[in-house]
Amino acid sequence: MADISKLSIAADQDEPTPEKKPGYSMTTPGPRISQPMARDITTDFSAAASALNTGQLVKDEYFTLFEAVGALEIMDPKMDSGFLNPGETLEDDYDVLRELLPEEVLGIMDQMLCYEVS
Repeated sequence: MADISKLSIAADQDEPTPEKKPGYSMTTPGPRISQPMARDITTDFSAAASALNTGQLVKDEYFTLFEAVGALEIMDPKMDSGFLNPGETLEDDYDVLRELLPEEVLGIMDQMLCYEVS
């Protein structure tokens, strides 16, 4: 079991002291203006991800089984209804205006009756 305390990306980030925060003075009370601080987390993320074993999942309390199954469906040919294999298209090759043989019409009617009964 991996130690998940290493997974916190912000654990090593120091909270700026009031003197370092813009718009805040130690002598005069004033509005506290917080500005976002952007930084590259690629190496931190890679280190945190390497602490996980195969099959482990880190999630928050809002990530449910429904979202997990939805995430697994993407790009899976059996689960993703919009996935197309290379060379496949959504266009039908069937000509609906062509003449049908009597056997084909009976076959279609038989199949529709089976659907209706079941």
